[in-house]
Amino acid sequence: MNNLLRKAVVASSMLLSFLTSIQSFAQEEEWDCINSNSKSNYLVKQYQEAMKTSPISDLIYKSFPVSPAAKTEADALLDKPCTGCLAAQLKFPTADIESFKKFVQSGVRINTACIRAARHFSATAPEVKCPENVEVSSPAVYSGKGKTKKLEEAGGACVTLPMLDYQGLVLENMYRCIRKYSSAPFSPATLFEIMSRESTFRPNYSDKWSGHGSGQLTQPFVKDTQQSWRGRPTLEAIAKDSTPECAAAAKLTQGDLSKNYQLGRDRCEFMQYGSGLERNALWMMVGLDTLWRKNLNPNFASYLKKHKDHPQLSKVMEKMLQMAYGRTGQGGMYAVYDKLKSLPPDRFLRELGKPMNITTSSGETSDLTAYVRELSSRQKDLAKYVDHPEMKAQFAAEGASACIQ
Repeated sequence: MNNLLRKAVVASSMLLSFLTSIQSFAQEEEWDCINSNSKSNYLVKQYQEAMKTSPISDLIYKSFPVSPAAKTEADALLDKPCTGCLAAQLKFPTADIESFKKFVQSGVRINTACIRAARHFSATAPEVKCPENVEVSSPAVYSGKGKTKKLEEAGGACVTLPMLDYQGLVLENMYRCIRKYSSAPFSPATLFEIMSRESTFRPNYSDKWSGHGSGQLTQPFVKDTQQSWRGRPTLEAIAKDSTPECAAAAKLTQGDLSKNYQLGRDRCEFMQYGSGLERNALWMMVGLDTLWRKNLNPNFASYLKKHKDHPQLSKVMEKMLQMAYGRTGQGGMYAVYDKLKSLPPDRFLRELGKPMNITTSSGETSDLTAYVRELSSRQKDLAKYVDHPEMKAQFAAEGASACIQ
């Protein structure tokens, strides 16, 4: 099967999954947990309530450009996914199919099979129940930094496939908006790599010593996003945006400009379905854009100019941006750049795949490239957990980019 037909089959599966998820939140007392050992339904109820009452969630769902009439067509495609007659089977309204084709071909849609695969890995933070803002993890789930079991083995709050569908849709929606204001070298695949490692797509996990929610945002990161000379101008621009691409982000941001978020006190504002999970995604992207505009782009100007025509330049900048976002931080990122800036992008990337140890002022050894290597390693390990046959083969060949349809 060629790549175009493969994407068509995968897209039809994705469409049916999405349309089914729209219907499912109405069934308040019934759910099918993907973590079968779960003993708690509070997160499902939180999601269901958000789907019924949150104007942010409503705008995000409305951003999906297909009418309910398409469901029958999606069923037909799944019943007979014949590779030679897909085009002939597409019977729903022309406007719908053209809109959906553009949506799929835009390279933004995140496949839920990949999000589910990412959850096979352990979280390294306790589970937090919102809006109460209380930790509810048992020692079996969380027993200190780096000592945790898989939630699928240890229980945790029930999570359903529609909830994972929605997480993907949130990322897509916020990404479409931030792209109007940012030229930073990150894509949905970049975000997927980070979140697969940082939170394993568990928005209700938070560690006061490290990060919070889906993007595992830290207080310095959130503060940076709110500063008038850093991230705030982007938030202000989004708040004024009246276009469909930014409808949900604008609604979310309009109420944020007068606030001063402190994660120790306000972490549920970055975790809860309906506004918190959505805010986490948007601020993650605004923060990445801020790092690019204020740090990487001006400080790497000579390197960017020298290698502007090199096909691997954007990949180098993506990896450096991930490094600045992760635990290496800006300081570690600059130290790596100083060591490698004499190399062309292809050799630069090869060196990022090797350990780079330095001795800190306290006498400890620190591996500056460990974080980006962990991101790459997670993607390789994740491949075996992708449960969609077509996606599994594509992911093994392409990595995270295969998850972006």
